[in-house]
Amino acid sequence: MSDHYTCKGCGADPRYFEPCTCHEKPLFIPMKAEYFWDFNDGSKTNEYRLDGPRWNAHTCSPGRAVTLSLGYGKEKRLRGRVRDFSTISFYDLPTRWRRAFRLCYGPKLGRSIGRATIARIGIDVFGPRFINPMVTSTA
Repeated sequence: MSDHYTCKGCGADPRYFEPCTCHEKPLFIPMKAEYFWDFNDGSKTNEYRLDGPRWNAHTCSPGRAVTLSLGYGKEKRLRGRVRDFSTISFYDLPTRWRRAFRLCYGPKLGRSIGRATIARIGIDVFGPRFINPMVTSTA
């Protein structure tokens, strides 16, 4: 006998507070080329954004589908899923990302950037990958 409460797509049961992730739109994450290619080749598995209404535990729930986009274009997009989510302080960011965060959010936050809460979104990328045109072949 089938249970009419469970989602046929993902099997989530709202009676047990299991979120259905198959019916919400994928989380769209546009990014600069440098970071897109790092996800593409697997050297980057976490995305860091300023914690707030767009990037938080509710919008970035584990299991949610993700679309990583090279800028806002439609040609280069990677598919994936949120693996995990946590918030960290600015000073817990790896040094490379701390510098990038200062460049991106420094003018907006000014001296309060050290008190900023950062959303760390763990992402597993799957599906087709692209050949990075920035990398030259040695063969």
